[in-house]
Amino acid sequence: SLRAVVNQNKKKIKIAFIVHEYSLWPSFQSIWESCGESIDKEIVFVYSLDRALTKSETERYVEPYRNEGYAVKTMDEYSIQEEKPDVIFYMKPYRGFRGCPSPYYITDAKKTTPYTVFVSYCLDVQGGKELENYFYGMPFFYHVWKIIGYSKYYLNKMIEKGYRNAENVVLIGHPKFDAAYLLTQRKQFIHSQWQKKIQARKVVLWNTHFSVTAGKGVGTYFRWKDIVIDYFRKHKDMVLLWRPHPLFWEQIIKEPGINNEAYHAYIHELEQEDNIIIDKSGDYRYAFCMSDALISDAATFLVEYAASSKPILYTVKHDGEQVCCKDYLAGIRIAEQTEDMIGFLEDIRNNNICDEDCKRSFEMFEHIFGKCDGKIGERILQYVINAVDQDIRSRAIKRVSALEAGNE
Repeated sequence: SLRAVVNQNKKKIKIAFIVHEYSLWPSFQSIWESCGESIDKEIVFVYSLDRALTKSETERYVEPYRNEGYAVKTMDEYSIQEEKPDVIFYMKPYRGFRGCPSPYYITDAKKTTPYTVFVSYCLDVQGGKELENYFYGMPFFYHVWKIIGYSKYYLNKMIEKGYRNAENVVLIGHPKFDAAYLLTQRKQFIHSQWQKKIQARKVVLWNTHFSVTAGKGVGTYFRWKDIVIDYFRKHKDMVLLWRPHPLFWEQIIKEPGINNEAYHAYIHELEQEDNIIIDKSGDYRYAFCMSDALISDAATFLVEYAASSKPILYTVKHDGEQVCCKDYLAGIRIAEQTEDMIGFLEDIRNNNICDEDCKRSFEMFEHIFGKCDGKIGERILQYVINAVDQDIRSRAIKRVSALEAGNE
């Protein structure tokens, strides 16, 4: 077994975590933290755009990890072929652009180790054929040894749209849920500058997707921006914590009628407001922890935030894509008309939120995604180590049997 080999050679199990933007780290963090002293673990930053990153660009991506105390290795500092990790964890299934260039892509890595594991950097909340390909149809999913699934919906979609009849999908849960759960148990992510600005007022987190173009994706920014901003300008006893998707900023300036210089001036003006915070940081957990409610498009936040048992408002994009599974919306309010948005904000302001809705939302969460107890990462790691053990034993038995058959 893997443990027997480790004990015999007095070597640690080697695990490589292939990472990208720091905002995605919660997909791995609880697995990483579950690794005991018997595991030699490495965080390896791998990324490419439509070209290789410059050294300064690489440092900008790596800096948030190092600021949090993680010893990250870059592509120049880590070779899969030389280090020969026993297990490799992936979070993105993409080759090249915004993903893994060779020799870190799955087809290269599996030449060194058969034990590759995929834990998705996001959740399949958004519907639509284009997204289905990204979530279930990438060639990566054919090659990877294990895919850590988190719902029966995900498994069924993998069977329908993916490869190998989803025989490599294992339903355990998602480490992101550990992060969301723990944020409700202890206030560990407190942003001191925000705290000074908030001053005990109610905080509403507004999450806007980057797909703002009419008729595409789920982004409802243009539909709601004037209504939301106007409300908070008139109600100084509430704080708006606006956290757009990281790709929002490069997409918005491509939209017709948006002048880059004028838009940045507008954003600067909003930041001067006493009760508006714009979060451009690499760690969304501060926004989760410090907010009292969420307004979101059909994006990962919509589901992940449900683990907090806080109120949620879903902004529908009727001319675009919507939530892929209607069951996700149990206990979640929906904004289609102006009065839906204003009514939700007024209820937050006046402490008039229905506890039963929040309870239903959390119950939906546990019914669909499994037990939310802060230990999903631990269970994933234990499963992977046990599965590697079993596979090594099985291969050894087959080799012995083949040798014995050859000697007869």
